[in-house]
Amino acid sequence: MAHDVSTDDETLIDAALRGDGRAWTILIEKYGQLVWSIGRSCGLSAADADDLVQVVFGALVRRLEQIEQRDRLTGWIITTAKREAWRICEKARRERPTASEDLPESVDQIEDDDEIFAKRQAVREAMDGIGNRCRELLQELFGNSQVPSYEDVAARLGLSPNSVGPTRRRCLEDLLESLESVAPEFFSGSS
Repeated sequence: MAHDVSTDDETLIDAALRGDGRAWTILIEKYGQLVWSIGRSCGLSAADADDLVQVVFGALVRRLEQIEQRDRLTGWIITTAKREAWRICEKARRERPTASEDLPESVDQIEDDDEIFAKRQAVREAMDGIGNRCRELLQELFGNSQVPSYEDVAARLGLSPNSVGPTRRRCLEDLLESLESVAPEFFSGSS
């Protein structure tokens, strides 16, 4: 009988429950590609989809006796494959390595990041409150990672190199005044 097993699900389940290895082989051949395809369509890698096939058929071995509606084996396999694929995806997402500097070490660090964002936004708003000439000068001086020479700044803005320093000081005073009006909470002495 081992070589004459029918391929309908009810007959295959009965034969598998009796220990017929050929019935298991036919079940795996019949549904293995379906399970693998479900895994791939859910975003699993080929290796994870292979693992999914093993997990689903392992579950089938354990639960085969409990399947009452044997004509609905396809639905059971599809549902189980989707649930297990989702579980594998979630586990991979949780275990995915990330750069440690990208992860906050504590709630305090998250709050610190929020405060930094708020301060940067306040400076942007304060920059809008100063004159164009000061805004251009401060952006030239502080808007890049490289510090330009006063000569370069003067040439780009059409200023005398000797006037860059005093103009910078006045512009920073204007920016501070604008910042105090835009974000007085940063000047309350509680930081």
